[in-house]
Amino acid sequence: MDKQKFEITNPEAIKLISDVKSGQIFAPVINFLKKYRWHITSVLVLVSFLIAITVGKYLSGSRNQPYTAPVISGPTPTVTPSPRSSFDSLKKALVDFSTVMPEPAIPPVDEQISLEPVLSE
Repeated sequence: MDKQKFEITNPEAIKLISDVKSGQIFAPVINFLKKYRWHITSVLVLVSFLIAITVGKYLSGSRNQPYTAPVISGPTPTVTPSPRSSFDSLKKALVDFSTVMPEPAIPPVDEQISLEPVLSE
């Protein structure tokens, strides 16, 4: 099988092919992208946020039941026998000792007290 070779003779097509090979045809597109790169970036970020919010609303609305955390059992206390001592009664008395102070007694009032100095003549 022979490969057929096509020759392009149209001068406009030849110019277009040479422009594509040299990259000159993409120059206006590249200049546009360079000129408006921050606008394009901000629009892409905004669109991605809007898509994320839409997907989040869809996922949160698809569940009818609110999320409840699983029940976790608390730690179980271990019971260890306490050693017996001859000082247990003293320890219990110290632990149960009340530190509440009694109400102070009201001092008696003496009407005969005078604050003027006594002058001895």
